Amino acid sequence: MSHPGYPPPEEGLRRLQAAAAAPAPETVPLDAALGRTLAAAVAATRPQPPFNRAMMDGYALLAARTPGRFPVRSLAAAGGRSPAVPPGSAARILTGAPLPAGTDTVVEQEAVTLEAGNPPVAVVARAVAPGRNVGRRGQEWEPGDLLLAPGQRLGPLEVGLLAALGRDPVVVAGRPRVALVVTGDELAPPGRDPGPEGIWDANTPLFSALVRRYGGEVGCTIRVRDDPAAVEQALETARAARPHLILTTGGVSVGDRDYVIARLRAAGRLLFWRLDLHPGKAVAGAVWGDTPVLALSGSPGAALMGWFLVGAPLLVGLQGGRLPQRTGEARLRAPFPKPTRETRYLRVRLQAGPAGLEADAALPQGSDLLTAYRQLDAFAVIPAGSPPLPAGTPVRIHYVPGLGREALTWGPPAHTTGPEA
Repeated sequence: MSHPGYPPPEEGLRRLQAAAAAPAPETVPLDAALGRTLAAAVAATRPQPPFNRAMMDGYALLAARTPGRFPVRSLAAAGGRSPAVPPGSAARILTGAPLPAGTDTVVEQEAVTLEAGNPPVAVVARAVAPGRNVGRRGQEWEPGDLLLAPGQRLGPLEVGLLAALGRDPVVVAGRPRVALVVTGDELAPPGRDPGPEGIWDANTPLFSALVRRYGGEVGCTIRVRDDPAAVEQALETARAARPHLILTTGGVSVGDRDYVIARLRAAGRLLFWRLDLHPGKAVAGAVWGDTPVLALSGSPGAALMGWFLVGAPLLVGLQGGRLPQRTGEARLRAPFPKPTRETRYLRVRLQAGPAGLEADAALPQGSDLLTAYRQLDAFAVIPAGSPPLPAGTPVRIHYVPGLGREALTWGPPAHTTGPEA
């Protein structure tokens, strides 16, 4: 159930996505691909491994001739080609070396007695099966196998996989450029004296860091006072920087000096104002000129909720990816005493209880507080219109990539492969 007057966050996201344009793909060196998003499917061009290879140090020979005595005729090492092994003989072989012709198994050196001589003789006391300690050609993948799809965030494992596939350079999505506009007469840059009535500006560094963490880049940052003309000029300056998104904080509620929403209504194209979420319902989506705008609350705790439910998925989507949508269920560990008008996202810790997973909401829940986001495991979702809830009430758990214990990752949209690189 959602609030009848406000669209849910996913609808706000959909409207902004329809108004946004993705950056063009670009080609980067492999050593610069970490954290980027793949823009083209990657398929194997040759098998892995490309040959039968030894998985241990030992002796390569024909299994059918075991047990027996095998003169050691040659050495096979990784990166080299060794001669064929005559019947009844063996080759000393090192891990990773191609299996010489005339052999089909590798007997680990611990199972061999080596007798000195010219040549030395490997004595194998027991019969062994073909393929022992052998990595078969194509065991991991074959030519044509699709291994990475567009929209995949490239972490260290994906970078390693690209290297194993011989891919350098790599085609990745362009970084969405974000113009950040932070409003508020009360804000002072960190490091400066805010005065007795001021506060330090957390939003500029906070959202600059979040934009970069979710794959974007900050094209320009503008701090602006609470003045309608100044706000409009800031939006124009931001648009002139040709970003893919203008992200604002502050000035989006119902106060006399909430000039961001006033200017978006008067001179922009409003997509939505207010979403069904608490904290953070004071959020707007709009188009300023030809540039989409996501306008968040000035309170960091409320603004973060809008970011994680709308802003981060939007930015990842502009790169062709999709954040995982993992949900679960838990029971409230303690009563929640308030009725819920809009859908409420409680910041909770999760822990095992006698009846299963429990959601502990004993964290700071204020809309202006940052600390709870550092302590949470997930959001517990209480539907709009809910009365006060007793302990033990089942609630939906919403996990957020990059928050709590959830790894920051994203992947391709469902059923997407795209053109091959």
